[in-house]
Amino acid sequence: MIELTFTKPFRKIDTEIFGDLKEVDVLDVCYHLFLGTVTFRLDGLDLSPDWGVLPVVDFASAMLRVVEVLRTGRSEQFEYTHSDDLIFFHTAGDGMVTISSNYRPGRCIVGITEFSDAVDRMSFELLTFLREEHADIFGNTEFLDWYPGVRDFNRLN
Repeated sequence: MIELTFTKPFRKIDTEIFGDLKEVDVLDVCYHLFLGTVTFRLDGLDLSPDWGVLPVVDFASAMLRVVEVLRTGRSEQFEYTHSDDLIFFHTAGDGMVTISSNYRPGRCIVGITEFSDAVDRMSFELLTFLREEHADIFGNTEFLDWYPGVRDFNRLN
């Protein structure tokens, strides 16, 4: 079982600093806006970062990109934005991936489809939250071009 979730208590966005979400730079979205915590557990292996808040939109986007790479049969790694901590994703054949990190002992082997489904659920929940609480971000063409799957989400919602 994979648990991949985020908290929603993002601080209020200071429009005097960042301006309108329709115009905000995607780098601000990646690094300064929508900060929260992430839970990432795989069958008893807890890879949740324990240093506090992180850019949740950047994390979700990166996980979507990891899935894209894994589907090609290649391995990938993810580095947290404000840390040297890494998560390693090694394709193990037969549609499986071994997931480990440099900040927690242990590893877990899961199906790429199971991991992909967990990432898709997290992304859908995040985009739904953004639609409900920060809808202006969906008028930002740079964000729409950068975040994988957001145009599909817009078509379906």
